[in-house]
This record gives sequence, structure tokens and C-alpha cells, in this order.
Amino acid sequence: MLHAVRDRLTVDECAHLAAQLPTLVRGIYYEGWDPSRVPVKLDRDAFLTRIRREVPYDVEGGVETFVRTVLRALHRYSTEGEWRDIRSQLPEDLAAVVP
Repeated sequence: MLHAVRDRLTVDECAHLAAQLPTLVRGIYYEGWDPSRVPVKLDRDAFLTRIRREVPYDVEGGVETFVRTVLRALHRYSTEGEWRDIRSQLPEDLAAVVP
């Protein structure tokens, strides 16, 4: 989930979000990152499909509920301004998933 969010953002926005994350989460967030390959342009359906493919667990409420839960947790560690910047980079249909 973290990688899908990271890969959808620009390099600058990725770094701004990472700077606000706890150290352990930041390490996971950056694991395997190739800044020369971002942002990956995904609409809502493609984003949710990627999450379904990469998260091997069944989640009560489905993948969209999972995405909203993880994003709510990330939101706790970021400023409102950063959160607005993240939402502004997403297509409208995907931004609607972001709490």
C-alpha cells in the first residue's frame, strides 16, 4: 500500500511525505524505490487493482476500505498542507478515496 501511494506521487511530494513519517515506516516506504520511474499514472481502478495484486490478504470491507484505513493512518503523521498537496496530485476519482 505504501509503495503504491509513493509511486503515484512526484519525487518532491514523495520526499515531503516521507519526511513526516515515523522512521520505521519511512524505511518501508522507500524500500525498492526508483525515483526515475515515478510518478506512475494510475486512475482509481488501476490503483485499487495494484493494491489487490500486492496485498495477499482478504480485508473485511474490501480493498477500498483497506486503502482508506491505511491513508487515515498516514494522515495522522502528515500536516494538512501536505495532505492537500498529495490529494492535488491525484486524479479526481482516486482523490475521492483519500480521506
